[in-house]
Amino acid sequence: MGVANCDTESPERDEFLKKIHHLLSKLVQFAPIDSAVDQMAKTFIHDCLPPVFTEREKQCSIHGSGERWDDGQVVGATELDPDTEIKIIRQGAVRLVMEEEYVRLYHTVENSRIYHEEEPQYIDIGGERAPAVEFLLHSYPEYVTIDHLPLPTLEEKMDLASLLYDKGLIVTREPLPEND
Repeated sequence: MGVANCDTESPERDEFLKKIHHLLSKLVQFAPIDSAVDQMAKTFIHDCLPPVFTEREKQCSIHGSGERWDDGQVVGATELDPDTEIKIIRQGAVRLVMEEEYVRLYHTVENSRIYHEEEPQYIDIGGERAPAVEFLLHSYPEYVTIDHLPLPTLEEKMDLASLLYDKGLIVTREPLPEND
């Protein structure tokens, strides 16, 4: 075996390669490949810089609008509704990962610009919300209405959308009007 013998044909070499092929095919059957890929993606998410938002993305997300204190009062309050069209902020900025009994959405939005200054950032989604997050991930780059999220009740759809919006993980198609 080895580079010096790769062009050499021998029964021993052929038998060894067949054995390796057989063992690797068995490994693929039993190895938790999806979990391993998720862990690699989680590491990638942690290694990434936070996204730089365009002016339009800022206008259509919590990053440029949303509630804030100004001169002793809350200003900029916005409200999502079932017809609001949303999408994930960026492809590759989030990763849905199952870890033990937890379903977590890891993201780059709160990453530090200093390498690994912060721990990996995530929100616990819960197994019941995972299909809706998967739906958003698979729908990207298209916008979908909150009402089309695959959750049983409108309240659950709105709660998930509000959570993702407040964490800065989704953008709306149009800027949300501020409440008076």
